[in-house]
Amino acid sequence: MSDHHESRSGSGESLALPLTRDSPQLVALLKEMKDGLDVVRSKVDVLTQKVIRPIDKKLEYQTQKLIRAASNFVSEKISTPDNKEKSFKMRKIP
Repeated sequence: MSDHHESRSGSGESLALPLTRDSPQLVALLKEMKDGLDVVRSKVDVLTQKVIRPIDKKLEYQTQKLIRAASNFVSEKISTPDNKEKSFKMRKIP
């Protein structure tokens, strides 16, 4: 069993040397991947804006339309009782 443990520690040391040698290449590769990710992220943002903006405008229009309809409804309800009261007042008493 001690032989197996020694072979593991020996292989760990042998991995450290290639890793140290390849570090600049790995750093360059990681930087390139990060740059690619930034490009993809910016393209997703642009696409999202193109899709979301029309939906947002439509939602804003629908909201304004609903607010106007509610406002008109309330103003009609408020003005309607006045008209009824006036019609009652204008009737001739027999």
